[in-house]
Amino acid sequence: MDRVLTVFDREFSEQVADYLRTSGVDLRLEETVTEIQEDKDGLLVITDKGSKVAQLVVFAVGVRPSTAFLKDSGIKMVGNGAIIIDDQMRTNLPDVYAAGDCATVNHRVTGKVKYIPLATNANKQGKLIAEIFAGKDKSYTQALGSAMIKILDLELAKTGIGESEATDYDGEIESVTITAGNHAHYYPGHGKVTIKLVVDKHSKVILGAQLMGAVGTALRVNPFVVAISTKMTASEFGGLDFGYAPPFASTWDVMHIAANAVKE
Repeated sequence: MDRVLTVFDREFSEQVADYLRTSGVDLRLEETVTEIQEDKDGLLVITDKGSKVAQLVVFAVGVRPSTAFLKDSGIKMVGNGAIIIDDQMRTNLPDVYAAGDCATVNHRVTGKVKYIPLATNANKQGKLIAEIFAGKDKSYTQALGSAMIKILDLELAKTGIGESEATDYDGEIESVTITAGNHAHYYPGHGKVTIKLVVDKHSKVILGAQLMGAVGTALRVNPFVVAISTKMTASEFGGLDFGYAPPFASTWDVMHIAANAVKE
């Protein structure tokens, strides 16, 4: 892997990598662990580029659907084994349903089948599939891949599509990136927030948002979730009546500033 946080656009990954290194993290990219041995000083981690002694090794290797047992069942799957389903969790086989981390979702922005193994998707699918079995006409059409993460004191969040995912979108996109304060500059704890918006080039409808910065950054992704889900334009979003008080925001919040940076 040549970068961290691959669901974000590359410039965010690079800034996070720089932040980790300046915080004292020995970050190794494009290096593969080949063996782990017990050593007199702890654990010896051997890679294709050398070795490193550690006291604790944590495996964080991602998620893969455990669906190998369905190989010859006729159920359609994507390349990694995730089961393809429609908005009502139905597979291509009659009376066979799937939900959760073993299944795909239909992305709200692109309309394309995508594997997004998040607890938010899995919980919603589980609730809705139970209601469907009980006879209700329900469907799950809200998947945007919304996610948050905190790395030391740095908050990040993402929803919708980034520039790196634009090939999945049936249209032209453009993006803007701005940096502004997380609240009034004269209030203690002032820090910076960077927001990148992806919009449809012609309609200016918001398609995606990525955020990175100080305390209060991550939760700011949620208004963008609503905006994308309702096909709100950047101009409409830029005039929303967000709450204001100096400890929490500026009169023009960083979200306003990002949306209003999109040129009509």
